[in-house]
Amino acid sequence: MKFKFNTKNAASEGTTVASAISGSLLSKGAMSLIPADKRSTLISGGVALASVLAVASIEGKGTGETVLKGVLTGVAIEQGVSTLTEAIKPSITLVTDGSSKKDKFVAAMFGLNGADDGEPFIIPQDVWGNSGSARNQNSGHPFTVDKVASV
Repeated sequence: MKFKFNTKNAASEGTTVASAISGSLLSKGAMSLIPADKRSTLISGGVALASVLAVASIEGKGTGETVLKGVLTGVAIEQGVSTLTEAIKPSITLVTDGSSKKDKFVAAMFGLNGADDGEPFIIPQDVWGNSGSARNQNSGHPFTVDKVASV
């Protein structure tokens, strides 16, 4: 295997990766439109399989084909991981402070280490001022969205 940087390949692969990320995000959004009681591992597995078959069916090497392949690859990855996670979730050990590194590693691989457990992030009450806007902890002055610099 040889490694040689090529700007044409870098641009093409960058397009593929950006498209795959977009496809993954679009897939999450689309699946959220399905009511929770109707979602299943069968649906997400079917979407993943259909996406893989679609990627395999696209011919051509143009930018449009590259983008479409990337988007469908992202959908396949997102739904494949979701399917695998749901299927394996019952056999994963619940992570606690005393869990072994192996248990923590396996749980983290599947997003089951508590970092994304569906619980809302609670902002501590002492961060908020009387006006409902957050306070800069260094100066104590409230800041609002209109005071945030645009890039």
